[in-house]
Amino acid sequence: MDNCILKAMFDEMWDRYQDSEETGLEDIHADIMKHWRDFLSAGFDANKVAAMMPPEEIFAHYDVLTSHGAEIDATELAFKLEDADFVKEHLADFAKRGADINRIAKEWFEIITEGDMEQLLEAGVSTETVLKLAEDGIILMREEYPEELANVFSVLNDHGFSKEAIKDWVCSHDNVYVVEDVIENQSEKWAKLGFEVSDKLISLYLEMNGWRFIDDLKMLPSSIPPNKFLEYVSIEEILDEINYSFGEYIREFEDAGGDFEVIAKMFMNEIGYSTDVKYLSALFDIAWRDPSLVDLEKFIDCCKKCDEVTDEDRRDYYEDLSGREGIDKNILEKLL
Repeated sequence: MDNCILKAMFDEMWDRYQDSEETGLEDIHADIMKHWRDFLSAGFDANKVAAMMPPEEIFAHYDVLTSHGAEIDATELAFKLEDADFVKEHLADFAKRGADINRIAKEWFEIITEGDMEQLLEAGVSTETVLKLAEDGIILMREEYPEELANVFSVLNDHGFSKEAIKDWVCSHDNVYVVEDVIENQSEKWAKLGFEVSDKLISLYLEMNGWRFIDDLKMLPSSIPPNKFLEYVSIEEILDEINYSFGEYIREFEDAGGDFEVIAKMFMNEIGYSTDVKYLSALFDIAWRDPSLVDLEKFIDCCKKCDEVTDEDRRDYYEDLSGREGIDKNILEKLL
């Protein structure tokens, strides 16, 4: 076809394109696809040729168009296609053509399977973007199933998302199920991701679950030292929750592996000498166990000031304490 005729056809088509509304593009698309190669061969503006072509044809003939000088924004082309499945399938091609595939992924994709994650990661989408996309889909569905969630993070880890970043995510999202799986079950899957029993995870676990063990230390996971457990409860909470004496609680604490002096000193620091009968009873339990930890004079003075401590109570205290080594009997007689 004569170049003059081609030029006239091209200019007429371009004028129609500029004046057309969105609904008037079908005819232009049909016409341009009949002659686009002729226009390029004739040396006409490749950018105008590309502008008049349907997005899917621009994608299909991307290399030819760019070789003739067309400047095509691969990111914008992806959005013009308006076909998420197609774009997902060809995401690697968009990446090769310089598209911002992280932006495309953020705006267009929802991750609902590990296969989706693999596909995006293999195309070059960053692990951070994939994780952000996965939070509202696959991770939300898996958050109560820590073994499955470990599989998800294993995929990310295989593509370069660091174990430390995974830890930070789990800790910042307070995922109680993961923390419980590590602390209670010492999960091998999470261990492979760097999650082992540590002060940081123990702290998270106790912040979430510590109250459950106040009245039943036997249920405390074996991976948590009882002394560490005490850092997340108070003596007040212990005394309010238990249905038996503080002395019995101390024995359970020791049976679980705790140190008597730790809990005794905790009591002295938090409560100390009080005229409340509840605290006096606990103070007696400490004095009976180790008189050196209690100032006997102060204990007796508190007993005398407490209206709820009867003469019979004081005699019982006297009789029980008088048999202990390290008790000054002269001071103890002041109880009577």
